[in-house]
This record gives sequence, C-alpha cells and structure tokens, in this order.
Amino acid sequence: MNTDFRPPRTSRLAVGITYACLPLVSRLARRLVAVDFDKAEWNRLAELRERRFILTPNHPSSNDPLIAVWVARRLRRSFNYLACRELFDGPYGWLLQRLGCYSILRGAPDRESIRTTRALLAEHDRQVVIFPEGEIYGHNDLLLPFQSGVIQLGFWSLEALEKARRDLCLPVIPVVVKYLHVEEARDAIRAGLARLEAALRLPRDDNLSDYLRLRRIGVSVLAAVECEYRMKPPPERTPAERADDVKKTIMARVAGSIGVPVPVGNFAEGLHTLLNAVSEYAGEFSRDDSPYEQRLERRRIVAAQPLTQDLWRLQNMLAVSDGYVAAKMTTERFVEVLNRLEVEVTGRPRTFVTSRALVRVAEPLDLGARLEEYRGARRAAVAAATRDLESRTRALLEATADLGNPLER
Repeated sequence: MNTDFRPPRTSRLAVGITYACLPLVSRLARRLVAVDFDKAEWNRLAELRERRFILTPNHPSSNDPLIAVWVARRLRRSFNYLACRELFDGPYGWLLQRLGCYSILRGAPDRESIRTTRALLAEHDRQVVIFPEGEIYGHNDLLLPFQSGVIQLGFWSLEALEKARRDLCLPVIPVVVKYLHVEEARDAIRAGLARLEAALRLPRDDNLSDYLRLRRIGVSVLAAVECEYRMKPPPERTPAERADDVKKTIMARVAGSIGVPVPVGNFAEGLHTLLNAVSEYAGEFSRDDSPYEQRLERRRIVAAQPLTQDLWRLQNMLAVSDGYVAAKMTTERFVEVLNRLEVEVTGRPRTFVTSRALVRVAEPLDLGARLEEYRGARRAAVAAATRDLESRTRALLEATADLGNPLER
C-alpha cells in the first residue's frame, strides 16, 4: 500500500479543459445529464466567491466529486479537493493533482495532508472540498455520522490565521446532493437482480416481486458474511436480528484489535466511536520524530487500514437489511441498495440509470465566530460544531425526502 503524500499541483490548462468537457464527460461516463441548483441557495455560495471556505457535501455516490467540480465550474473558480490516497496512482492520479486534488490516508492522522489543508486555507485563501462522512455511503437519503476532522482542520487554520494577524472568517458550507432518475429504471433493476441471483446461484422464481427478490438476495449475502466470520445463528433469529449480530461481531473484532472497549448504544454512534479510535490508534506515534518511532507510525497506519475497511463494509453492506427500500419505495433507493449488494458480491456496482443531480446549499457555519469557544474547551467545541454541521446537512437532506420516482412493491 502506498502511503506517500500527493500534493495539489493545480494546472490552469487542465482545469480549463476539464470545465469545457465536463457536461459531455458527465453524460457519457457517468450518465448524469444535468446538475440543478436552487437559485436562492446558490447566492450563498456566490457571495463567498472571492473568500476562503470549506465546502462539505454529503457523499452518497462516486459521482459526488464530479458534482463538486460542477460547483467550482459554475462559480468560475478552481477548488482544492481532499481525496483518499489510493486514487492517486497512475495517470488518473496525475490528473487529479492537476485539478487541485491532494491525498489523505483514510483512518489515520496524515500530517502532510493536515499541513497542506491549513496552508491552503490560512496562507492562500483557497476553497477546499472535504466530505465529512469520509466515505461513499451509497444511500441518497441517509447520512453517515460526520467525522470531526473537518471542523478540527478549520480551527487549526483559524489559529494559523490568527498568528499571521489576518481576518478570522472561515465559513463551512453544508451541501446536499440528491440524484433523481430521469429514465425508466425497471429493466435495469431486473437485469441487476438477475446478475446477482446468478452470482449467488439462487434459482429463478417468477412468482416473486422485484422487492422480494432483493430481500432474498440480501439474506443470501448476509448468510455468506456470517460464514466468513464463522457465525452460526440460531434458526429462530430474523434477518434483522442476524444483521445486528454481525454488526456487533465486527465491532467487537475491531475494538479487540486496538484494545478499546466495545461501544454501547446505537450502531451509528458506535461506528463513529470506533472510527475515531482506529484513527487515534494509527496516530499514536505521529508526534514522535525518531526514525524508529516514524517506522512504528507507518506500521500502525498500515495495520489500521483493514480495520477501517471492516467498519465501512459493515455500514455500507448491512444497511440493506434495515428497511431502507421498504420505508420509501422508489427506483432511486432500490438501485442504491442493489449497487451495494453488487459491490459486496462482484466487487463493483453494475446497475446504472441515467440521472440528474439536485444540489442544495445550507446556511454557512462560521467557525471564526466559535474561536473563543474553541480556546476554552477544544474537544467540546469541535464536537459541538460537528453536530451543528451534521444537523444543518440532515435538515437540508430531509427537505428533499419526497423527491424520487415511485416503485410498486
């Protein structure tokens, strides 16, 4: 695994060509035919065009970075984008750097990435895109718990601004992206169901509805995961109960690997707690400078990667058993869950439907106004601002809840 830092190397030529080709690339490569903005909400961004800020979109899809580029294009600016290190190898990584992207090691305190973010905001007044969920969730209408790193980076940047005797304004702008199908999705859905049934060797049953076929696939995947973890559920356990047992097992495995207690309470908070614990485990030696301790730090970072992946896999895959589709039967939700199952079974999503993206912008959160609070109680101030950011994003997402293409059960 490569862990070397990849800095931004923004090229005006690369950015210009990308902006010119963006509508065509979106349509042909991503089946994204339009990106729509609320006019009144857009003015919140337009008013900040010449100022530094952090843009914090939700992350339901691999198309989300493309939407961030659409925002920069419409604003007639070039942004910087924080992206996971594994994207930066090969020609694609070379292009990402020329578009202003720079790397971060997921699940680890990446010192070079932190320094770069602070310099971009505090020294160069740049506009930086960071996804506070930290990972693609794959669900249009749900959020993962926000990680506190975005807010912490903001406060560190404010400290640097204060030391340089510069203005202490740093807006954090919540953005919600929602994808809506613009074509009939039934044929694509049924083709996806058939592929998964074949991959799992499930016999075809024409008497089952599409939804019951999806449930049968989900139960089959759940059984395979139980087998992987050597779990033998009692026959009276329901699929939802079995899914909860798997969640608890994986959380216990991760907690045991890093020597922390298994979190109690709801699963989302437990996931949040363990992600932070894995990050702290990976960064235990990050402040030590001896060659041996630096080597220990690199070993910890490598050891933390599979633990982080276990946690994301747990959240992404097992969400299919929590009634997400049944709660609101739309083609968008159905395809999202189908794609999560395809990633688990085949390694990548394979069901695609032509869509448009709706972009909503919430009222910015001004971290500068919270700097005194941060000085008094740093951890509490970061936690409070993170909750506020998540709350604003969630409220904006809930406002789009009635949008979608209905699907018969």
